Amino acid sequence: MDGVRDSLVDRAVGRVFRAAARCRGARALHPRGVVLGGRVRLTGTVGRRWGVALLDEPARHAVLARLSSAVGTPEGVPDALGLAVRIVDGAGPGRAVDLLFTTAGDGPVGRRLPLPCGDVLGRTYSGLLPYRAGDRRCLLAAVPFRRRLRVRPEEEAVRRAVAEGPLRFDLVVAGPWEGWRPFGRLSLEGPVGAGAAPEPSFDVHAHAADRLAPAGPVQALRPAAYAGSRAGRGAELR
Repeated sequence: MDGVRDSLVDRAVGRVFRAAARCRGARALHPRGVVLGGRVRLTGTVGRRWGVALLDEPARHAVLARLSSAVGTPEGVPDALGLAVRIVDGAGPGRAVDLLFTTAGDGPVGRRLPLPCGDVLGRTYSGLLPYRAGDRRCLLAAVPFRRRLRVRPEEEAVRRAVAEGPLRFDLVVAGPWEGWRPFGRLSLEGPVGAGAAPEPSFDVHAHAADRLAPAGPVQALRPAAYAGSRAGRGAELR
């Protein structure tokens, strides 16, 4: 019975996201954004081992990232911001790892709640939803290095900011009620040309790190939501 119920819920979620993407002609969520190239230096988590190579082992990788508005509100209406990161070969040769973050509050409760932000570097970007790392749960986030002048969340403003210097973030991880611990440094260094390659379809289930699995009932709905959004805008998983 649970399987039937889950299947019905998945189909309903898929239909909603497919309809939203078709109506917008873009992603159901995070419809407007700019794709940037860069690199990540993984250091291992300070003072902790998780049994997950991505969080434990030093490494360097190229990345593709997308900075976006979360809902796509009209101009002048506050919106949360999104940061999607694809770590190229993050799970081994030919196996990317996708991480998705949204501007959020602070503290163990606040970091689970999306918040609007008018500055690309103005708030912590939280994963909002938990992962299972081995036999433990954790939350991931990206903490920006702030600049003296704010970076407005519009494509041209982001491009100008990157032209002045990389946008940098600390990648951090925490247990459910713990403080953040750094495990890497993300540097976004320049826009990716429109003709370079199709824009990535970020998907934390299809592009997951070994032994780091999305956990919980809301995370379980994401595959249907992603598939519906791709179908609605005629995109492929890539």
